[in-house]
Amino acid sequence: MPTIVVAPPAPALRMAFMDAMEADGIDYDRHTDGYWIYLRESQTETWTVLVSKFSLRIEDTDPPAFF
Repeated sequence: MPTIVVAPPAPALRMAFMDAMEADGIDYDRHTDGYWIYLRESQTETWTVLVSKFSLRIEDTDPPAFF
């Protein structure tokens, strides 16, 4: 399961973005550096659509885990 860090979308789109992820069953956490997305392999196509729809800026992929 890859982890992706994205910058938050524009404030007016944030609720719609979170609603879309929840509707599609994509797990995520909100952090100070953006949204951490926990993507399953079967969600790759859906994720590509969300990136385009919300003009998401990907900050990092598979960042080091913090404990």
